[in-house]
Amino acid sequence: MLTEFFKMNREPHLIRCYLYHEFPELFVWNGQQKVLVERVRNNKVIGRIYTASPYQGELFFERILLNHMRGFTSFEDLLVVDDELCAKFKEAVERRGMLEPDDYVRHTLIEASRVRMDLHFDIYLYLY
Repeated sequence: MLTEFFKMNREPHLIRCYLYHEFPELFVWNGQQKVLVERVRNNKVIGRIYTASPYQGELFFERILLNHMRGFTSFEDLLVVDDELCAKFKEAVERRGMLEPDDYVRHTLIEASRVRMDLHFDIYLYLY
């Protein structure tokens, strides 16, 4: 389905403005012919995309790009940022500013522990 999504984004009448999970609103997947067919009825449809854990590495970062960026026409297109080809999806996500640094959580926990320690120290001084 994803490769068909890329193919549909090459069509000039779609103007590459849809996210991957928005396509089911306009198209139906024909499993026999393995193509996306334009939807006849305008029923309200919810598009789903498979979940991916950060532990799944590149699959997770590819999913981030598909959920938040529009108009990709190929897997290689997912990797291009500012006219430069990235080696991995993670690099493309980082260069687009869609991912916080890995040490962000560690810094948050250190800051929280300092605030907590200061709070205990202030209470100690107040009580004694």
